[in-house]
Amino acid sequence: MKRYENSVPIRWMRRVRTALLPSTYRALSLAALLRSLIRYERRLFRANTVGWGDQMPNAVSIDVGCGTSKKPGCIGIDLLPAPGVDHVLDILKEDLPFQNRSVDYIFSSHFIEHISPPNRVWQEFSRVAKDGCGIEIWSPFAYSDEAFLPGHVQNWSKINWHHLAVSHRNFYSPNFLQGGYWQWQECLYIIYPETLSEFNSLKIPLQFAVRHMVNVVVEWANYFRYTTKQEAAREPVEYYAVARDAKRSLL
Repeated sequence: MKRYENSVPIRWMRRVRTALLPSTYRALSLAALLRSLIRYERRLFRANTVGWGDQMPNAVSIDVGCGTSKKPGCIGIDLLPAPGVDHVLDILKEDLPFQNRSVDYIFSSHFIEHISPPNRVWQEFSRVAKDGCGIEIWSPFAYSDEAFLPGHVQNWSKINWHHLAVSHRNFYSPNFLQGGYWQWQECLYIIYPETLSEFNSLKIPLQFAVRHMVNVVVEWANYFRYTTKQEAAREPVEYYAVARDAKRSLL
């Protein structure tokens, strides 16, 4: 192992550990950090979300796990009654109240990290999805503090989605996706401006940081198209932005 101790990746990690962690965490107790993250998830993550469904004014669009922050133009579905919730149901036990192949757009934000396993959800999403339905799913990034909050039972990284949409798609299709496929279109990483500035000053490539370091990406979205045709699997186009509704840049 000694020959790797002076490698470029290891030197980058040491510099970031020294430069970032003390300034980020020294003023916060664990309880205060948890409260801050929970408030952020509830109030900011779901605010002003721009997605594929915004360009489909006559579409049947649903927001699964909407809570009190339903995406505009969507039919809200949640386990508990709340303002904006149109259908109260437990998707792990009950069917979505839509006919087969009747939904144009499925949105979900900070829901899937609360369920495990997600197989039943994939089945229902795929049952109601029209051929060509857009699917937009937001969650905490697996390598962030947000992913480990109480109540989060599954972390989502790129390998999870790669399994579903690329490497094991022929297993998932007949078993969990109603014979169709989730064609992976894009993923979007949300990275705070101050984090981008830190990495720029440290001369750390952003691709390296996203793939190998923690607390870089706050949350992320994955965009799919549901299709019943066996098209070639594809890797997503990767973007980053400082907020959901901010300008995107290629990673």
